[in-house]
Amino acid sequence: KNNNNEEPSDKHIEQYLKKIQNSLSTEWSPCSVTCGNGIQVRIKPGSADKPKDQLDYENDIEKKICKMEKCSSVFNVVNS
Repeated sequence: KNNNNEEPSDKHIEQYLKKIQNSLSTEWSPCSVTCGNGIQVRIKPGSADKPKDQLDYENDIEKKICKMEKCSSVFNVVNS
């Protein structure tokens, strides 16, 4: 589970990247979570011409933390 003050794990980032792979662009993605700390990703401008399936996670993708409102414990159960 994602605690409110923890940075998202690499696994969380990779899963999110897979989920939104087709809509990845050089614009920042929506935050990966609706509450707590999530991640936003985009393709680095210099890598925009690469085919999506050849993008390198370390070199072609920019990542930044997005902090949403703290999760209330009630909603955590619903979103599994």
